[in-house]
Amino acid sequence: MTLEIAVASGKGGVGKSTLASTIAIILSRHSKPIIAVDADAEAPNLHLIFGIKKWEVEEPYGEAMVAEIVQEKCTRCGRCAE
Repeated sequence: MTLEIAVASGKGGVGKSTLASTIAIILSRHSKPIIAVDADAEAPNLHLIFGIKKWEVEEPYGEAMVAEIVQEKCTRCGRCAE
């Protein structure tokens, strides 16, 4: 059975990363495999809590997919900049 836990809030500085890292540490101490993802596009800091370099990842998750803008199909809606 796979368990997925999400920690979210619309406000910054309320302890989301602290709570997420604490949950990950507790579960890992119970021999549970953990994947922790910081999906904050503007200010990710989960890597700081775990003391790893920002782009230090292990395979198979080492290759990031980067969106490519196709100018011919762009409607200039601005959603890609959000």
